[in-house]
Parts: sequence; C-alpha cells; structure tokens
Amino acid sequence: MDQALNVTFFIFHTTWIAFTWLGWMWRRTRRYQLTTASITALSWFGLGFWYGWGYCPCTEWHWQVRSLLGFVDPPSYIQLLIREVTGIAVGARAADALALASLAAATVLGVTLSVRDRRRPINEARTIGTGCRTQAHRCQRITPLRTAYRTISAALCRSSFSMMRARWVSTVPGLTCRRFAMSLLLCPSAMS
Repeated sequence: MDQALNVTFFIFHTTWIAFTWLGWMWRRTRRYQLTTASITALSWFGLGFWYGWGYCPCTEWHWQVRSLLGFVDPPSYIQLLIREVTGIAVGARAADALALASLAAATVLGVTLSVRDRRRPINEARTIGTGCRTQAHRCQRITPLRTAYRTISAALCRSSFSMMRARWVSTVPGLTCRRFAMSLLLCPSAMS
C-alpha cells in the first residue's frame, strides 16, 4: 500500500509541476495553469509563513510515505525529482532557485498571454478556405458584419430576428465562398 502511495504521489506531484510549468502554452489550459501556479505560490508563501518558506503539503505527505518505506530524502522535491530522473545530485539552494525561477517565469507567461488573449478582438478577420470548389472562386478575408456574442437584444433595442439575421449573415460567408453565400442571401430560391 505504501509503495502504491509513493508511486501515486510521484505521478501526481510531477504532473502538477509539469502542468504549472507548461500549461501556459495552450490557450484552453491557461486559466487552469494560473490556478495551479496560484495554489503553489499560496502554499509556498502563505503556508510557508508558518511552516517554512517553500512549504508544500504534497511534498510533506510524500515524505511521510517515503519515510515509512525507509527512504532518506532531500529537503526539496525538485532535488529528488532531478536525482531520480537524471541521476545528478543538485544542492538545496540550486533546486529552490530553479523552482522559484520556473514558477515565476510560468506565472508571468501565463498572465501575459491571458491578458493578450482578453485584449484580442473577438471579430478578427479570418482567412476562409473551406467551401470553394474551383480556383476561380478564391475565398477572401471576411470580417463578420456583426456577431451577437454576449449581447441582450432588449438592451440594443433590436428584435431577436434581426440579431439572428446578423449572426446568419456573418456565419454563412465564413462557411462558403462569398459569391455563393450572397446569392443564397439575395435569392434563397436559387437552390430549390
């Protein structure tokens, strides 16, 4: 049972560290990466105020399991991880500096990219390449006329039908070439 807990802690803790270091790379995981980085920082500096700077409850529990198995471990999980993976013995100060610099860099990258993503306009022009049948009908850059993201039609004094039409007009050219989509818009009976 203790060996299973040891392996479980290795997997969980190493995955937590890897995700905190690398989760900023993908837009969909940035929010979660910032959450793990915040929890880590709160543990290191919040709980660390009482238990010693850099305190991690996961490391504490892992060390308790490993002491039952007879292991003598270094004070830092990063030291143990580097030793187990590469076989290189790293000093406590170097491991702590590496951990702090990595957390700081990952947090700065996550925050910077999240702010950049929030400032990016929703209605960016996109190059459309689907729906074209021949080279003569080359698709162009299309900027939607209006999208109804996060809007309330009553606040805009517009009927919901006009909102649906605006969304339809901005979506159909995005799915097909402009000429074909406009012919359907102007003459809907052309296909029947």
